[in-house]
Amino acid sequence: MNNKLLFFISQKANTANTAKNELFAEVAISKIELADNNTDLSYENKIRSKFPKEFGKGAVLNNEIVSAWLENINKHYPYILALDVDQKGTAKLDYRTLHEFMDKFHGHTFRLAFGKNIGRISYIVNNESNKITFGCYTVEICNNEILIYGQEKNTHKVSSREVNLLYPKQVRSCFEGNYSLPIEVINIGSCFSRSIFRSDDYFNPEYKKYFHVGKTLFHDSLISLFSKPVKFDYSNISDLQTGDAKLYVGIEFEKNVDSLLSENAFSLAVIDNYIDATVPVFRFQENSWLTYNKYISESVFKRFISDCEILYPGSESHQKLYRYSVRKLRQTLKANGIENTVLIGGRLSKYRIEAKTAGIVPWSEKLDWIIDSNNNWELADLMFLEEFPEAIYIDMRKNTWLSAPNPPMIGGASPSHYQSEFYRELFQKLLAMISRN
Repeated sequence: MNNKLLFFISQKANTANTAKNELFAEVAISKIELADNNTDLSYENKIRSKFPKEFGKGAVLNNEIVSAWLENINKHYPYILALDVDQKGTAKLDYRTLHEFMDKFHGHTFRLAFGKNIGRISYIVNNESNKITFGCYTVEICNNEILIYGQEKNTHKVSSREVNLLYPKQVRSCFEGNYSLPIEVINIGSCFSRSIFRSDDYFNPEYKKYFHVGKTLFHDSLISLFSKPVKFDYSNISDLQTGDAKLYVGIEFEKNVDSLLSENAFSLAVIDNYIDATVPVFRFQENSWLTYNKYISESVFKRFISDCEILYPGSESHQKLYRYSVRKLRQTLKANGIENTVLIGGRLSKYRIEAKTAGIVPWSEKLDWIIDSNNNWELADLMFLEEFPEAIYIDMRKNTWLSAPNPPMIGGASPSHYQSEFYRELFQKLLAMISRN
């Protein structure tokens, strides 16, 4: 018996709760057991007759083909299973394919997603039952999303203790070469380093007297930046062409770091390893890697990565590529006359300030991930300093500041978003490198 799940999608008018240009659809699920392909086709056609005839000619909205995929409900995990969608609007998922996929990710929950190049398709679920049993898996309708999960417990192992490594002795403590104020800066990293250069009262209102950030490469892995360009027209992916994604995602595909540096007169590179310590990379094409960062993980582009090789921070393969990428970074910075490089040694905070009581409490539900990520970060910083000995290291691994309850940063309270004093202390340490000179 063939055991399949069918997800039927039909076009539906926008409702008052959706944005003007948001795609909206209706989805129905059916579990079927079929003896042969002939029965399969006739049974599917019988069910499809319930849906609007104008949509029955193909899974198309606004002349674009609809794609379907399963994605992890935790966007930080790049576990994607692409589904086939036929011309009549049915996404098919057979039990064997699902089992082979889910067996690799015990304990994880996946959601069904639909989308086109212009973005995701929001949907409502047209089913009387909220749960369907599919072999040893459960298909559940929860908050108008279709979720699929098994009964296994998560077997992902994390480090139980923190690692503290001995770093090479610093050979420099101040900036060298000829420069004038404000110093031209390129920032490669995350909010750990970029937030030093913000003029909000929460951060460093006076920073522009001393530094001018000419370019920010935000949430990019060094592995991705120094791999081969990706042959893909990402301009057709609309959600990569809006908001912050439009500002930052292009270099992931173009890998044009060298030309970017040669076209500007930067004197200082400020870098942090948050992304290479916490975010996986995936091989999209031969020798072309992409960062599974916030922009790609939230984009419909993710449907293309279901068969890609994935490397996780801390793994031996990731370490090897990361070390190679640091060497390429050093060569590229030097070739473009950038004499000063600062590495920010941040870490995720294990404690936060509770908003209502102002008490100090641990990030209990995230503590294993924090420790695991900080250990990866420890190793990444060590490799960076071994390959880039003249880089100046600002060691913020052990500090008195905590995760803030309401920081003025996208994402709000987070193990990576500190009290304002954290960023002010970093700024003062940067200023000291000027004054020593």
